[in-house]
Amino acid sequence: MIGKFIKEQKVKFNVFTPGAKKLIWSNLLFGLFNPFYLIFSSTFIFNSTNGNIELNLLYSFFTFIGIISGFILNGYLIRRYHVKNQMILGMALLFITIVALFFMPANLLTGFWIFVFGLVTGICNGIYWSSRNFLTLTNTHEKNRDFFTGLDNVLISTGRIVTPLIIGLYLGESIRFGWFSAQTAYRISLIFAFLIILFSSIIILKVKFTNAQISRNFYLFHNKLWQQTRLIVVCISFFQGAFLAVPAIFIMKYIGNEAVVGTLSSISYAIAILVIYFVSSHSKTEHRTTIIKGGAILLLSGALFFSLFINVNSLVAMAVLTVVMFISDPVINFPFRATFMKVIDELKHIEKFNDYSYIVDVEIFTAVGRVLSIGIFYFIFSAFAPGLALSIYIVLVALVQFLAVPLSKKINGN
Repeated sequence: MIGKFIKEQKVKFNVFTPGAKKLIWSNLLFGLFNPFYLIFSSTFIFNSTNGNIELNLLYSFFTFIGIISGFILNGYLIRRYHVKNQMILGMALLFITIVALFFMPANLLTGFWIFVFGLVTGICNGIYWSSRNFLTLTNTHEKNRDFFTGLDNVLISTGRIVTPLIIGLYLGESIRFGWFSAQTAYRISLIFAFLIILFSSIIILKVKFTNAQISRNFYLFHNKLWQQTRLIVVCISFFQGAFLAVPAIFIMKYIGNEAVVGTLSSISYAIAILVIYFVSSHSKTEHRTTIIKGGAILLLSGALFFSLFINVNSLVAMAVLTVVMFISDPVINFPFRATFMKVIDELKHIEKFNDYSYIVDVEIFTAVGRVLSIGIFYFIFSAFAPGLALSIYIVLVALVQFLAVPLSKKINGN
């Protein structure tokens, strides 16, 4: 049965071009690096600022602002350099930024430096993801895109299991037993990050990808279908803002140290992998709306559970919310990515705009949703106690996801 299963997966995998296959493996390696700026940068700031949640939120806020700049900047760079080189540049700059953050003395990590590191991390992130999204768009098509985006999420999640588990346990136990100071432990972990970025870059360098042809980065006016796409982007990214900013810092606050953050993140992603691979491998265009709705229902259920039990057992409430968020994110995200790429394929022949301008447009409205999300949370957090603030916020985030359902139905025609 195992042999039969493996053969079936090989057949499915063979629907992709050689370039798409290499892109998948590079994405897997980047998934191993991803927790360094998604999770451990937040826990580092939390440790270095004596648990200052507001500075963590500001770091996320400025990161989202920086991502827009990275996408726009990359549009100009791609006119002179190949898109795969920009993807490697984005990874390298992200690594350098994390190195600089981890070597920053704790007493100097003020609001100004939070602004600088957040903004620069966002710019580097934007360069990487704009290149990656373009390569995904140009190396897939409507029939295999659901499987690709689902498999992409599975492999990224695999990386997010391994790194949080290994690095999280290493950091948590090193600090707890006094083997290293917190800052020294974080700095040593960068060796692992460097090797990941190196191997991922080597894979991308060996592939011949079609380069982007860009005449203009952004178009203000689009037809009605793209306006609907912008709205669904804002709705989904409202959750992404919560997902990227909330889990790590609130696990640190309510449950424990880096080891707990890493272990809980790994368990959550392990469950998510099983769900996403099964769903995406059987998913077609007509299933996208149902999948997004299922993710929204799951997220709302977790948000309500957290709200009811945060004052009864904060550890259990936070653990359940974290698992639910980690599962809901890829469940909602992979049909969403396939949806906006479907619209790009349709509209670029009608509007005669280049592929990259649509990708920049998506990221601008993604940033709008994320910044709006973090801004609202910052306001709620300033007005209420942390547990109540998170309860109100996460229920609101879940409800916003239901606004994406009718939009998906209009766009995908189901």
